[in-house]
Amino acid sequence: MCSSVTRLSSVLVLALALSACGGRSIVEGDPEDAGADAGTDAGADAGTDAGVDAGVDAGVDAGVDAGTDAGSDAGADGGVDAGHGVCGDGHVDPGEDCDNGAANGPGTGCESDCKYTCSHSADCDDGQACNGAEVCTIDHVCAPGSPQANGTACGASGSGQYCRAGECVDALCGDGVKGPTEECDDGNPTNGDGCDNDCRFSCVSTDSARDCTPADLCKGQGTCDDAHHTCSPGTPLDDFTSCGSEHQYCKSGVCTTPVCGNGTVEPGEACDKGNQNGPNKGCELDCTYSCTSVGDCHATAPACEKNTCTNDHACAVIADASQDGQSCGTNLVCKSGACVAPSAVCGNGVLEAGEDCDFGAGNGAGTGCEANCRFSCVKSPNSCPANPCTSQAACTDVTVNGKAGQKCVAGENNPDGTACGSRLICISGNCETSVCGDGYIDGTLGEQCEPPSSAVCDASCNLLPTCGDGVLEAGEQCDDGGHGALDGCNASCGFEQIQRVNWLKMQFGTDSVCAHNALGSAVVNSLAQSTLQTAIDQGVGNGSAGFLLEFVGLHDLTGTSESPVAVGLLGGQPQAPTSSFDGATSVDWWFTPLAGSIDGNRAPVERLNGAFAGRQFTAGPGNLTIALDVGGTAGALRMTRVAIKAQVGATSQPLASTSTSPGHLLSENLDPNLVSFETLGAQTTSGAGHLCGNVSAIALASVGLPSAITQACSQYTANNTMLDVFVGGCSVLGLFPVISPTQPDQVDADAPVAGAGAPYKLSASTGSTVDTCKDKSGAVVDLSTCLNAAAYSSFFKFTTTRAIVKDAPALR
Repeated sequence: MCSSVTRLSSVLVLALALSACGGRSIVEGDPEDAGADAGTDAGADAGTDAGVDAGVDAGVDAGVDAGTDAGSDAGADGGVDAGHGVCGDGHVDPGEDCDNGAANGPGTGCESDCKYTCSHSADCDDGQACNGAEVCTIDHVCAPGSPQANGTACGASGSGQYCRAGECVDALCGDGVKGPTEECDDGNPTNGDGCDNDCRFSCVSTDSARDCTPADLCKGQGTCDDAHHTCSPGTPLDDFTSCGSEHQYCKSGVCTTPVCGNGTVEPGEACDKGNQNGPNKGCELDCTYSCTSVGDCHATAPACEKNTCTNDHACAVIADASQDGQSCGTNLVCKSGACVAPSAVCGNGVLEAGEDCDFGAGNGAGTGCEANCRFSCVKSPNSCPANPCTSQAACTDVTVNGKAGQKCVAGENNPDGTACGSRLICISGNCETSVCGDGYIDGTLGEQCEPPSSAVCDASCNLLPTCGDGVLEAGEQCDDGGHGALDGCNASCGFEQIQRVNWLKMQFGTDSVCAHNALGSAVVNSLAQSTLQTAIDQGVGNGSAGFLLEFVGLHDLTGTSESPVAVGLLGGQPQAPTSSFDGATSVDWWFTPLAGSIDGNRAPVERLNGAFAGRQFTAGPGNLTIALDVGGTAGALRMTRVAIKAQVGATSQPLASTSTSPGHLLSENLDPNLVSFETLGAQTTSGAGHLCGNVSAIALASVGLPSAITQACSQYTANNTMLDVFVGGCSVLGLFPVISPTQPDQVDADAPVAGAGAPYKLSASTGSTVDTCKDKSGAVVDLSTCLNAAAYSSFFKFTTTRAIVKDAPALR
């Protein structure tokens, strides 16, 4: 027997055979082996009877003879007796509760050890309160209970956990289910609609922080509708009501800051003539009067004149009647403000003693001959006033109706926008207050653009960030000059935080996070477990297996706290240089997105709702497809009701690249100060992330068998699938279980129901290929519909590392 066994190709069988050769060679419970036992025992007895001397030979002979007889007897009698306890032969023997033969298996009513799956409902309790109380049926099968209502508290007291879709989950704001610690949850991120994105009411009339008091008091106190927690706007306050800081006032419901030079007299201003403000123009550039009394006018008045403050609050000189008749020069006297000969008459058009000029009716301010017959200016020294917005005005000779005079001729205007003082600029030769909206960009005031409130300019004349112009600006994390997605920088100029699974371990048991695992629990042999895991490791390592997570529009790149967060799930293949790619350790590597995993807008087809809280990421439930390569056979595991939980790793600065993977290209204009979390989970038993979900039967039917399985389990060939093995089970020589026959324990809620519904029972009517499905009533149903509806609970542990998704260079 030993020599024949050693020729078997299976490593498992060889190990067991070698063990048998070195010790007890008979497997208990086999009738033929029991016959051999009986023969040996009878041989020993016969040897004893034959005497001590012939004991050995007689024992052998008797062993042969008696082995034949006793073997026959044992086959008939002892064999039957020895056959007691052979589970799986279809006979209920002493010590067995049941025996359905090949139909024995987990959850069938009769387990692989020929014990009832359950005898009492307490045997069916899975410890998960949210999916309801399980019941043991008359057939000793555990039937599921009725799930608790969404939002029912569960878990430890004060944990904040609640039931969602039959599972006890951490509170997740934005999932549409109101948790115990949430005031509300409407499943959207919109604020002000009654439930804000932090799952608190938009308003509460008794809460001063949420009683609809507007940020701008001028809008008026709003009113909270406590039934719907929405605000109704208040009545705007009257114009010129004081608001905010000093001199701010309400204007059309907006708290406004006064601006001198806008032509409107506002609080804190005495006057405002707009662009007519200026030195001694009645209203100064700071919107104060040029004068309010003659005492404010300090210039020395010419002979025969005096200073005055006009009704327009400007300083001027006028005739001083009190000086009329007084001497003001040799043979000259004051007359109506002019120092002239006593007989002179200013304004008669005749130049007379004491007069500089006389244009007659043409006399007047700035004409060249003033009303008092004085020149409008003198040449030396130049009496023309300086204007910071023009070149120096010149006192120039003029002739009016043949009469000579002198007047100021203005210089050339300086360019508009030229600074002419603090907060002052030149406009059309006048020095005016610089304000946002005057059409000129004043860098001294921090203005970046004009006009305000336009497509590229905000109300304060600051440039609005223009995403897609290839320039990194305030509020942008990157700007690659485009508006595409999945290219390192998204259409909103935000960093694309993407993680790729770099460590994926199939679990063969359960824990408190993933309480169901029919798929993994079916693999009962360590060699089979190792075979499957090795294939997964190889696929993850070379990039042919796994999945990527895109955290869509994530703001908190440290992963500390943000809720809700949309998570896209997609497939991708690593880009060149693949010779240096290590799927277990490579950071910021480039991946080409798989076409079937993104839509026409380059958005992931599959998405989950998630959240970050306390640097822990949770997401689900939702759907996920994992690319798989088992022993060289490519496939895809479609999973439903996926739940993810993982601890956020340390942050780091993304790598940079000049041309190829890994790293972000310089053309992406990534913020040099940007950091983001590099990993999720740690590659340890306690630190790894959890991935729970239901693998569809149709997905298992698309995955071929690795050669190690077909070699160990001769009933299967390369034409079989993983589904065939899980349904039919796999035992070496029919004795040593590798994979226990296991039926689907879950359903895909999005798939059409087959017949009367779950639980479904799959089988192979002939051979080893699954070709039959029965619904819960035992009726045969359409196989295709059944395989799409039926699913196996599963449990994986995983870690991820940061990655970059973009088209391959040749495809751009």
